[in-house]
Amino acid sequence: MDERDEYLKKKNIELENLQEEYNNIKKNYEEKINDLKDKKKKLIEMIDKKREYTINYLRSNENYNNELSNLNIIFRQYYDNVDIIYIENVKKINKKFRNDEDEYQSKIKRLKIYIDENYKNNK
Repeated sequence: MDERDEYLKKKNIELENLQEEYNNIKKNYEEKINDLKDKKKKLIEMIDKKREYTINYLRSNENYNNELSNLNIIFRQYYDNVDIIYIENVKKINKKFRNDEDEYQSKIKRLKIYIDENYKNNK
């Protein structure tokens, strides 16, 4: 094997490492999104429990219907806030991932082109 073949072999290894690194980053972002989904689910469950407790408490009150209407509005806002926070966090994570993805895909593409051109020139 000559020096050029050895160099191309190193570049192929570099390419494999880059692809593996990219896959790890992608997996990390997917885990972050799943973690956010879990947190959102837990928050919704907490709000549901608090809502149920509050409704049961209000049932003992004479103004139950008036209070229930107000309560539904308040809890709807809680649910909406959880959704808004979740969506904003997912957007941030996706934006960061797209930037990282673009960077890695660009590096991978350049390296593949470089390797292909050198194999052609080597023949």
